[in-house]
Amino acid sequence: PANATVAFPVGSYVEARQLGAGATTISGATGVTVNGSSGGSVLVGQQYAGALLVKTTSTLWAAVNSA
Repeated sequence: PANATVAFPVGSYVEARQLGAGATTISGATGVTVNGSSGGSVLVGQQYAGALLVKTTSTLWAAVNSA
């Protein structure tokens, strides 16, 4: 989310998991960048896989996927 909507402190992290079949795409709100291996978004494409997002600045999140 935008920092004005939810002001997570820098250093916060959010874990996302794909529990069902299919794929989940994680992307930032307007003005927010998510840096992942897929460019500006993160694709969690396998059941039970996940991603860890870490807030590095007020508008930037870094993501690490787990397959």
